[in-house]
Amino acid sequence: MQRKFFLGFKIVDDGTVIYEKNNNALYCFDGKDSIQIAENIDYFWTDGMEKVVYETSDDFGNRIAYGVKLSDLENPIMLASDYTVFYTPDDFEKYDVY
Repeated sequence: MQRKFFLGFKIVDDGTVIYEKNNNALYCFDGKDSIQIAENIDYFWTDGMEKVVYETSDDFGNRIAYGVKLSDLENPIMLASDYTVFYTPDDFEKYDVY
């Protein structure tokens, strides 16, 4: 029996679950189907509605951030590449930086 381990998940407003599996692949589950969003991710964040940001890296270790809408999973957009730090709104809440 193959075991599936889930490393992290978030539930967005419409009940869709965004989750990462142990192979570092990012998926969404809408209550019926699981759809893979990306492979080899290091981190992901969601706005809680329909936008997902995930971080991956290239063969040289350069970080790349992508954004995708749950309504348009086929068309991720590169947001940044070869950066040192990528902040999300969660960082501002965590460190009380406003």
